[in-house]
Parts: sequence; C-alpha cells; structure tokens
Amino acid sequence: MKYKDKIETVNEIITIGKERGIAHLTTEDERYNGRTIKIKNNELVSFGSYSYLGLEIDNRLKQAAKEAIDKYSIQYGSSRTYVSCTLYDDFEFLLGKLFGAPILLTNSTTLGHQAVMPIVIEDGDAVILDQQVHASVQDTAEKLKLRGIDLSIIRHNKLDELEKRIEEYSSKYNRIWYMADGVYSMYGDLAPVKQLETLLNKYKNFHLYIDDAHGMSWAGKNGRGYVLSQMELHDKMILATSLNKAFASGGAVFVMKDDKMRQKIRNCGGNPIFAGQHQVAALGAGIACTKIHLSEEIYTLQDKLAQRIRFCHKQLTKHGLPVISSEKSPIAFVGLGKPSVGYNMVKRMVSEGFYVNLAIFPAVPGNCTGLRISITVNHTLDDIKKLGEAIAKHFYEALYN
Repeated sequence: MKYKDKIETVNEIITIGKERGIAHLTTEDERYNGRTIKIKNNELVSFGSYSYLGLEIDNRLKQAAKEAIDKYSIQYGSSRTYVSCTLYDDFEFLLGKLFGAPILLTNSTTLGHQAVMPIVIEDGDAVILDQQVHASVQDTAEKLKLRGIDLSIIRHNKLDELEKRIEEYSSKYNRIWYMADGVYSMYGDLAPVKQLETLLNKYKNFHLYIDDAHGMSWAGKNGRGYVLSQMELHDKMILATSLNKAFASGGAVFVMKDDKMRQKIRNCGGNPIFAGQHQVAALGAGIACTKIHLSEEIYTLQDKLAQRIRFCHKQLTKHGLPVISSEKSPIAFVGLGKPSVGYNMVKRMVSEGFYVNLAIFPAVPGNCTGLRISITVNHTLDDIKKLGEAIAKHFYEALYN
C-alpha cells in the first residue's frame, strides 16, 4: 500500500470510529477509581487501561508526586547534559537496584528508541524486525536505512525464519540485531524468549533489542518484566521498558550490561541531549513506585493480577470465543475480522456497561480487527465474568448484523 493510501485509510477508519462514538473520547469523571470511567454520562467498567497493577491510584505515588512539586516546582528547565533535577540520583539508583544492571532513563519509550538505536546500531550491522514489533521501533529503524543499514522484516515470532536469516547474514554483517516486543500490545501474545536466548548463545554476532513495555511490573523479580522473568539480562541484549503502563509514573528505562555503551548513549543520544527532563511529579511518583517494586508487596500485586488473567482466559474460552492472546498476558484479544464488525461490537459492549479497546488497522492487519481487553487488579471476578457473557451474547449478532 502506498504511503498516501495508507494515511487515507487510517484517517477514514478513525473518522468512522469517531462518528460512531467509539474513538477520540474523553472521560467525564471528576475522580478516577481505577475500575470505571464515565463517558457520555454512562458509567462503564473499563477494560481499556494498561495500568495493570492499579498503581496509578495508589496514594503513596500521589503523595510523592505532590511532595516533589512542593519541593522542586513543576519542572526543572534544563537539558540533562547540563544539570539534572535532584530527584534523578535517587530514581536512577533505585532503578539500577531493581534491574541489577546499568540503566538509562528517557522521557518515553518512543524517544528512548530514537536515542538508543542510532548509537548501538553501527555501520556494518543488519537489523531484522519482527512483523509485529511496536511502531515506535519500526519508525526509528526506518531512519537507520538512511545510513545504509540493512533492514528486513520476518513473519511474527517465526524463529525458524529468523535463524535462517541469521545464518545467511553471519558472513555479511558485523552484528545482526533482532527487534521484537516482549508482550505484543494488540494481540497480547508473548515473545519466545527462551528460544531467543538459545539463539543468542548459539550465534556470536546475533544480538537482541527487545521492548518489554507491556511486560513491566506484572512479571519478574521485583517487577523487572516478562522478558527478564524468562531469562537473565544477556551480554548481547538491550532491554527497553515503559515506566508508564503498569509502572504508572512516567518515562522509560533502557537496560544493558555494557555501562560504557550506556554512558555513550547518555552523551550522544538525542533524547538525553535535547529533550526536556521528566516532569518533577513523575520523578517523585517513580521513586515511590520503585520502592514498592523493591518490596514484597509487588509479588502480592502480581499474584492478584495473575488470578484475574487466568479467570478471564477461562471465561472467554468457555464461551467458545476466538481468543488468540496468551493465557499469561494481561491483554486478551478476541478476533472479529472486519472493521465494521469491530465498530458494531464495541457499541454493543458499551450498551452492556463495558468499555473495551478496538484493535484495528494499522495496529493490526486490515481484516484482523478484534476486541482488545486489558485486565487490571481493580477488576472484580464478577466484572470479568459478566464481560465474557456480554461478548458471547453479542458475538454472532455482531458478525451478521
């Protein structure tokens, strides 16, 4: 599809969604409770939040954000190349302790990719993208082509295809980078991490760049994320993850074993040089959130979420719905096919008192539209049970009407 045609298609899809009252919405709540949202005067149980552990409403994070503003103002107006806000020292120390490795903070995962990838990917390297890797990785990788970096795409999670490509490239390129997500944000499926670790150990010039934004906090030691729950941080690996989403504060963190490379990115990467700093409230909330992750409380939250994830998967499959997400993932995906069916189904869910996300082109292929359901600790088991019943009730009607 030509670029212009793609833009027109996306514009049409979002415009239709807006006209049908399921896109570009704004909540009407005066206060958030982490479970429901108010839209067009309807209180809906929200299955659209990626704050999987519910930490965004934790009073400790709120209080820490308020105290940070009281002490240090709204923002510290300087590039970090010159001077950083006082709170960065504590935040970076605690995150380093959480991950047990050198870390680099950036304002977002997207800006972080733009800072990290141009530095770590060197002339003479090749990049292989998973077909479903996040758009922020794909967009930054496209810019590497301007430097002559070889860029190719393989089918989603097809490691036999990846290995053939590695063998083909091994004598042609200095390093071969595979870029993937830990948890795929639309389909809710997981990267084959253990098999990727095997490839890292098998091929000397194979490297892994993986974005675990949706895996952070709900899995792993101290909430290090899904990827690091499956393998140790590898010498030939860059891990990116979000401090929004389940971590519920702000920004992103990049983890690597090579501290010299971390410092090089800090010195030369665009985001650390040119972008503003984290908002002070986000730094305060982030410190408070990291302390929760470093305590035993994180495992209680993880267990509570895992119970709800298992229950959701059981409810959806019990009704015979086409679920393609992993039973371990907090993102559930029910396939619907055509966009028109997706619009219809979302409206029906609103009529039943539920808000769910619509996964639609370009986030998924044109005829792979589906319901994207995010599970959090704030959902009750009854919420999940009733959602499954509502989807089952309307599923076939939405397909044909």
